[in-house]
Amino acid sequence: GNNLIQCFLDRDSKIVKIKSPFSVTRFNKDWNKLMDVVDAIDNLGYTVDICNKECRIFDANLQGWKREKLFPNRGKTNREATWKTVVDFIKFYNKKK
Repeated sequence: GNNLIQCFLDRDSKIVKIKSPFSVTRFNKDWNKLMDVVDAIDNLGYTVDICNKECRIFDANLQGWKREKLFPNRGKTNREATWKTVVDFIKFYNKKK
């Protein structure tokens, strides 16, 4: 999951350089770095909702009943739920491209 997130953040660069697993940011452990990913998803036109150890992503362009939840996940903490949801979203986003 952390490699997938790193590649998503580096998607604008031609070459993604990952030397070893230790050089990859541990988004599942660093709330501030995870929020950078949430901001990147928000910039794509999605809304990330984090509350009560659950995270959901919505397509911000859809309103009302059309605004379905994408990838709702629960976790032991908000960070765990957000990390799981972000990983699921990136898999979806990569297939959509």
